[in-house]
Amino acid sequence: VEFCVPIVVIAVIDFIIYVIALILMKEELISIILQDEIFLEVCPISNLQTQAVQGEHPLEKLYRKNILTTISTDNNSVSNTDIEQEYLWILENTSLTLDDLEKMNINAARAIFNTVQRKAQLVSEIKSKINLCDNKDFK
Repeated sequence: VEFCVPIVVIAVIDFIIYVIALILMKEELISIILQDEIFLEVCPISNLQTQAVQGEHPLEKLYRKNILTTISTDNNSVSNTDIEQEYLWILENTSLTLDDLEKMNINAARAIFNTVQRKAQLVSEIKSKINLCDNKDFK
């Protein structure tokens, strides 16, 4: 009974949702999220500040389970963060890499509410910028 509402939300909304703690507790939710290719927008700094997550942040676990994760800042005026600080926090506090963050950016482009053509254009732009950085030894 306690999981009825989130399951309904996942089934109905079919887009970016905030259910990190719930997902990690219920394997069947992971199956639904993977099967339906539901994107999870994760805001690590806000999650920690609001104590939605305590201890180790589950971002890496979600990502390693092949859940389509994206990174965001949540409400940056409240959390006093920006996307660069989120990326830096991830790189310093997890074993995720720049390559992983690049994949999450591609996930974000695929998750936006827009046409298939616009999504493909954004993914292409992200990939071309990644290639440009790779060729200039920015790492």
